[in-house]
Amino acid sequence: SFFCSEYPSVGPTVYFSPPITHPNVFDSGQVVLDILDGWEKHFTIRDIIEEIYNLLKSPNLSSTSPSNMSSAFTYLQDVRLYEDCARREAITFAPDKKRNITF
Repeated sequence: SFFCSEYPSVGPTVYFSPPITHPNVFDSGQVVLDILDGWEKHFTIRDIIEEIYNLLKSPNLSSTSPSNMSSAFTYLQDVRLYEDCARREAITFAPDKKRNITF
């Protein structure tokens, strides 16, 4: 379940299913978001979705230990390769969706 019984006092755990390749997503699919680490009960689902959207557009590489080191390394070394990998994943896991995926 997205929400635990202590919500909204305790923030949700957010996962991508299936997991995606991203510097801030563990192999399990769990998303690492600053808003979840510093959760306050006035935060809303909209706040979480906006943070995820921003994170997908701009990975947080300021952390000393990204969740997915391989993905972070690829992103830092070759952004186009990273985007190509993300595009292939999107097409693979959402084949019935629009094929012209852009970043």
